[in-house]
Amino acid sequence: MTAQPSVDPNLRSFFRLAAINVLSNLMVPLAGLFDVAFLGHLDELWYLAGVALATVLFNYLYWTFGFLRMGTTGLTAQAMGRQDSEAMLLVGLRNGAVALGVGLGILLLQWPIRRVGFGLLSATPEVKAAGQAYFDALIWGAPATLLNFVVVGWYLGRAQSRKVLLLSGVNNFTNVGLNYLFIVQWGWQSTGAGAATALSQYLMLAVGFLLVRQEVAWSQLRRVGSQILQLKALRQTWTFNRDILVRTFALISTFAVFTNLSSGLGTVVLSTNTLLLQVVTLASYFIDGVAFAMESVAGVLSQQPGGATCPVDPLLL
Repeated sequence: MTAQPSVDPNLRSFFRLAAINVLSNLMVPLAGLFDVAFLGHLDELWYLAGVALATVLFNYLYWTFGFLRMGTTGLTAQAMGRQDSEAMLLVGLRNGAVALGVGLGILLLQWPIRRVGFGLLSATPEVKAAGQAYFDALIWGAPATLLNFVVVGWYLGRAQSRKVLLLSGVNNFTNVGLNYLFIVQWGWQSTGAGAATALSQYLMLAVGFLLVRQEVAWSQLRRVGSQILQLKALRQTWTFNRDILVRTFALISTFAVFTNLSSGLGTVVLSTNTLLLQVVTLASYFIDGVAFAMESVAGVLSQQPGGATCPVDPLLL
């Protein structure tokens, strides 16, 4: 009787991580579909179209800095593979400082960003007004959104998908509930959609900080505090993330051109294409769940001697 070939433990780790990451990731576009559903059932379509228009600006503002998530995951996974807890902490703190600085900068520059952004976008006056109302509410969530990129990337790099799933659940269920309250019950329309998303980001960040606080002692923070803003380390972080930024900017520009051209064809076409883009987003988040798992496993194994296995979140065992 021949023995059955054993399955590589790293392959098992990858599929387990991928499954939980896909589930976590799919919560994001599903929550977006609820936003579309709430706004799409209003009497006027221009609220939904306005949110789609403003989303073009937020894609540039937020996803251009998506390297804060991707770069944090890769570097944290490598530090975990070396079993270097100090380096893991520094990756999170250093990228967190960058995220906070960029987020506060966006808040300070929100008025010129709003003026220039909507000046370049084509739409009817009603659609632009709805988009500006959404922008004015959502922009206040910029620091929390970028910091959440870092928190999620840090936990993904440590293969702690359970915590990422928890954070995604807090963010998206809160977003859906607040959308129902603000849009359906209180009639805030596009302003309500923006406020709901911003508040849910801050709640997610608060939960993320509580989780990090359970693992990181103040003594550890004091020990590495002086190294966070080292110029050489920050320059290396930028070099590492530069190509990711260029790639993301090009991708966002493609969707921005599509949305802007759609707005020139009328409110109905813009609203319809918004729904189609939600389907594309759903597929991309599914694929990203697998990619996140690969980043975690590859980053850890690249720093370990041959034969080592990747540690996995206990929930997945």
